[in-house]
Amino acid sequence: MTVAEARSNLNNDKYKQTFSMLYPSSDYERQKERYLNALDHFKNAYHPEDDAQITILSAPGRTEIAGNHTYHQHGCFVAASVNYDVIGVVAKSEGAAQIKSEGYPEDRIALDDLSIIPAEINTSAALIRGIMAYFDHKRYNVGGFVAYTTSEVLKGSGLSSSA
Repeated sequence: MTVAEARSNLNNDKYKQTFSMLYPSSDYERQKERYLNALDHFKNAYHPEDDAQITILSAPGRTEIAGNHTYHQHGCFVAASVNYDVIGVVAKSEGAAQIKSEGYPEDRIALDDLSIIPAEINTSAALIRGIMAYFDHKRYNVGGFVAYTTSEVLKGSGLSSSA
């Protein structure tokens, strides 16, 4: 969909049924505004044309009910998603992966060098670079993109494993 279509669909309640699967019905108007604000911030950060193709994503927070962290050793666990999520607005671009998360500086990863950069260890940039390197290693088509994200998953709450 385009930026203009996303805005129109949100303003015309086209996503109301989809939102009802993600959020409590009493939260619809607030979530709609949240998505419209994310579109605005995406436009301010990356200046796409109204006909630019975008994807809007939601990644729920997650809590482990049983078997906390056993999946790291291929063990069994029971997890549940919560209605706090990270949403993102994403578009393809050339040459780099750029992610601007609300309240944080932008991370920019050049795709011509996906090797480990010691100065990035323990940063978001290192995580992004590592994921891109893994995709490249698995021979997936790795390309540039721009993304704006905003999160309601509480930092440090233990709910953010999948978000």
